[in-house]
Amino acid sequence: MGEHSFQRGEAKLYVSKGVGFYSFIFFLLMFLGLAYFTIKVYPIFNEKLKVDSALDSLASSDNSYTMTSRQISSALDRRFSIDYVSLTPKDIVKNISLKKVPEGVELTFSYLINSALTKKFNLTYSYEKTVILARQKNK
Repeated sequence: MGEHSFQRGEAKLYVSKGVGFYSFIFFLLMFLGLAYFTIKVYPIFNEKLKVDSALDSLASSDNSYTMTSRQISSALDRRFSIDYVSLTPKDIVKNISLKKVPEGVELTFSYLINSALTKKFNLTYSYEKTVILARQKNK
């Protein structure tokens, strides 16, 4: 099935249509490897998006400029608990740095996001984001 033979003189030519068995196995293994890698990378990407969202939400709140470091870490902890981000309150306090700038307060949050690829290999993403907690503008 899928093969046609053509008679030309004494030699027969066979033309096959479709993918051979070894090509199928090769593409199947490539697809499974890509799927496995995607399943292992997705949690890191998802956590990064959740932390980005929490920091952007904090930066856009009206009273964020007047918050202390402890209040900021508490607000982030509440948001991280809702979003299932794997950080403890101690980790949040440890990874926050605040700096006064002319626009307001610069909040930098940095930490390592880990995911196990296999028992011996881990995939680590070094996360760092800076947002400005702007002064409230007079209306």
